[in-house]
Amino acid sequence: MLPVRKISSAAATLALLTTPLVATAPATAAPAPPAAQAAAGLPEWLRPPVLPIEIGADGFAIPGPDPRRTGVVSFRIGTPDPAGYYWGIGRARDGITYERVQELERLSSSPDPAVSVPALRALYAAVEYCGGAGTFGGQAPITATMLLEPGDYQATARTAAISPDPNAQVFLDSLRVARRPDIALPPRVDAVIRMVEDSAGRTTYALPERLPAHGTYLFVNETSQPHEAVFGGVGPTTTDEDVAAYFAAVRAGQRPPPVFLSRVGGLMAISPGRWLALTVDFTPGRYSVQSFYRNPDTGVGRAYEGMHRVVDLY
Repeated sequence: MLPVRKISSAAATLALLTTPLVATAPATAAPAPPAAQAAAGLPEWLRPPVLPIEIGADGFAIPGPDPRRTGVVSFRIGTPDPAGYYWGIGRARDGITYERVQELERLSSSPDPAVSVPALRALYAAVEYCGGAGTFGGQAPITATMLLEPGDYQATARTAAISPDPNAQVFLDSLRVARRPDIALPPRVDAVIRMVEDSAGRTTYALPERLPAHGTYLFVNETSQPHEAVFGGVGPTTTDEDVAAYFAAVRAGQRPPPVFLSRVGGLMAISPGRWLALTVDFTPGRYSVQSFYRNPDTGVGRAYEGMHRVVDLY
């Protein structure tokens, strides 16, 4: 393996603070609910505020106050819709308007690589992706804990339907963060999942082979582009090679047998240098984690270039 990119100082500080707090329960102990795990060991005044985000047919609303204080905040994201939603929050960088972001998103979807690839690079540079979660009806809400710095943020919710209506509404809400600090700490974490990149620009995940199905994962993006971590259920004997073969066949225009058996959501995109703690309550089993965010040099989704890892949740 070639050397990976260096982690940012802010993310490194957080990783150093949280890694010694990785939860280790006795082998015979029943897992505590994720919310209890996340809050364990922190007095009430140090726990981040939890904002419930319920996404329905009429959209969602971010609870007040608005503006909020600068600091760590948790969004508990859920929906009754079995088709699910992808909810994420981010902000345009200084001098970039929301209209410009929309234009870059449109251009980055062009079938002409001469148009889409430069627009994709510009889009990644124009937006700071702060994360979020995919959520599905009938499953427990997922809590995304992140650091919000002063500025104006835009949250979006898009349908996660496999064959979405091209005219399906994208729900929006905004949030302002003021220059008044709040004192709160991130939750205790059960595992660290790093998004890493080697000197040749290849990206992958550095993560344990096994993760608790009920707990909190700290994601850190050490690559040069935004990445997500979408969990999909696979068969008990499925390997990374099987997943790679599936993506290679799809990329070649074939219709291989499905490798994914279920969808449970996961992390929405975070920009380089950012972190996010995701508290989940998944069903134990084998999953593949992947990022479909496109390579800004090739325009190809990173999952098709190897950005996936099989992991067992226990």
